[in-house]
Amino acid sequence: MVIKSRPVPSRIVFAPPLDPGSVLLAPVVSTIIHSRTKMEQAEALSFLGSLLGKTLHITILDGRLFTGIFKCTDNESNIVLGNAFEYRMPSKSAEEKAMAEAQATGKPAKADMTSRFVGLIVVPGDQTVKIELEESRLASTATATTPAPSLTIRTKS
Repeated sequence: MVIKSRPVPSRIVFAPPLDPGSVLLAPVVSTIIHSRTKMEQAEALSFLGSLLGKTLHITILDGRLFTGIFKCTDNESNIVLGNAFEYRMPSKSAEEKAMAEAQATGKPAKADMTSRFVGLIVVPGDQTVKIELEESRLASTATATTPAPSLTIRTKS
């Protein structure tokens, strides 16, 4: 079996700052566990169920990024991703080399993130820093006429 590496998505390297009104997905997973009313819990479960089968980008404490299809979660906020890829930030030497190249040539240079296919993985909830939903361009045009959800999710464009 041959596994090909996907190109590193450049939009992940330089994420814009969060909008003041946006909400990350990590608190939603925690809300399901610690919700005060059955209504809050039902809304949170419904929202979480709507994410099943969608592509998530999960950043963990050591700076790694996992991208994969959301399969399930548990009461400890651990998240299972299928067909996942792990991305690591470029090393300091690679960054320095790219900066030197940019200064020497006067043109932009890039230091790519390294990636590898990891398949089906469990991302520990206590290591999760940020969870982002990837929204495809087709889905965003198809839902342009539907009302906005009550939660705002920061998506990749």
